[in-house]
Amino acid sequence: MHQNYGYLDPSGNRLNSNTPHESWDAHRHCVICGEKNPLGLGIRFRVVSESKVEAHWTVSERLQGYTGLLQGGVTAALLDSAMVNCLRLHGIEAYTAEMNVRYLKPIPVGCILHISGHMLKSRKQMHWTEATLYSRESIVATATGKFITKEIHKENI
Repeated sequence: MHQNYGYLDPSGNRLNSNTPHESWDAHRHCVICGEKNPLGLGIRFRVVSESKVEAHWTVSERLQGYTGLLQGGVTAALLDSAMVNCLRLHGIEAYTAEMNVRYLKPIPVGCILHISGHMLKSRKQMHWTEATLYSRESIVATATGKFITKEIHKENI
């Protein structure tokens, strides 16, 4: 049985715990979750609660940094994407203004990562989120992020 959350996807359909988190127009070419990027990872986030999204992904050999380990920038991008997709759950399109990543354990090629993003709070055009990467029930990396809505960012360019 799925639970409804009261949030709508871009087509106006109610999101629930069985809803795949589809890419939206502004994000269709994202290297992490965009379906129109031929070099992208194609990660699909799912809604799991009114403030959380998650996905699973197997670490690819082509994204190594040190031999046999996931490159750290890819780790950061996975965490950032989880937080952005969580904001999208709330109908918020925002840019990363600040992100703090903690690398807790090396991430080996071939392992299955559980990726989660969680909304913490919002105040006006600022939004705070967190994300976690797990491998075999062990936390391997975490991040906190501060995001600014797209409209405010455009005014300052």
